[in-house]
Amino acid sequence: MNILYQISKIIRTCYFRLYERTWQGRLRYMFIKNNNSKDLIVVFSGFPAGDKPVYNYIRTLKEVKADKLFILDDFGYRGSYYLKENGCDKPRELCKGLLERIIKNGGGNYTSVYMIGSSKGGTAAIYYGLEFNATAVYAGACQYYIGDYLSRKEFAPIVEGMMGILPNQNVLSELNAIMPNQLKCHSGASTIIHLLYSKDEHTYQEHTLGLLTDLQKYDIPYTERIEHFTEHGDVGKFFSEHLKKVFK
Repeated sequence: MNILYQISKIIRTCYFRLYERTWQGRLRYMFIKNNNSKDLIVVFSGFPAGDKPVYNYIRTLKEVKADKLFILDDFGYRGSYYLKENGCDKPRELCKGLLERIIKNGGGNYTSVYMIGSSKGGTAAIYYGLEFNATAVYAGACQYYIGDYLSRKEFAPIVEGMMGILPNQNVLSELNAIMPNQLKCHSGASTIIHLLYSKDEHTYQEHTLGLLTDLQKYDIPYTERIEHFTEHGDVGKFFSEHLKKVFK
């Protein structure tokens, strides 16, 4: 088992060395092209199980015949929703710059752009999907009120890494307003938001219901796929299977 693990680790390292690049000396990403494809899939990562940030859904999308952009969120402490670090908007500026380069300049004439992610990655997929008028977004059990999600004591280092100070009500309120403001700014958008969630998992009551209300309020088209799982950490396996069917 140790030998197989070491071989797998070597293969992953070689894969990353082959494809991984850095934008503006800071934002790490992998851009995998597929023979002048007219489709682009952008993948955002959720919080890692450990402390080290990881790319998501590489194996899930391995056989998909499209250009694929995987963006790593290694800002702050275990991630920043690709938005803020130490109170500054540097992650957002870098992410927007990279997407601008690939979608509008480097990638050619894409006819379809899909942005995907689960949990934190789903939040980012909606944010940047609306920002860039993507064809569609696929988001699994995402957080809508970022401040509320990060208000738990164990997430205090993440808030501090994003905002530069420890959590307080003003900071959490500022984080809570990010996604509702983004939907409001893009009222009437043509981007279709495809949501996957479970009513038996805590983010449904705390986040999904508010997101659904505002999608209707701001006239943004969406679909719902309801699965059945009770632990938020299980969203990945349901979302992965869903992506395989969507992009087969």
